[in-house]
Amino acid sequence: MNRQERRRARKQKGQAGPAPPTAAPAAPAAPAAPPVIAGLEALRAGRPAEAAALLGRASARAPGDGALLVNLGIARDLAGDAAGAEAALREACRTAPTMAAAFYNLGTLLERRGDRAEAERALARAVALQPAYPKAWAARAR
Repeated sequence: MNRQERRRARKQKGQAGPAPPTAAPAAPAAPAAPPVIAGLEALRAGRPAEAAALLGRASARAPGDGALLVNLGIARDLAGDAAGAEAALREACRTAPTMAAAFYNLGTLLERRGDRAEAERALARAVALQPAYPKAWAARAR
């Protein structure tokens, strides 16, 4: 007797045969994204205050992370916290002295604040670190 015949025989006897497969158990909820990932996503989504809070927490866990400090400075600046942005960007320049983006962002912040001489020093450093940095060159030309 082949499989199909056995099924027919079970149906005739009132036996349903093997149970159909059930759905897989629900996957556990995804863990919350680490603060740095969630902060960068908030920044990209246009929620700078939320991004600043998340990136601030992440920065406390990873002091001296230049890229994280630059993003924190940008988020704080966009959230309207110029003093906090400046502090984060200065810390980024101190802890990552070869990161052109840190000096560029500090320079543009200082320029908007009206401190042209210090802004020029930061922008010159950005260009010295990364000569092919068109944004830094453009900012210096203003």
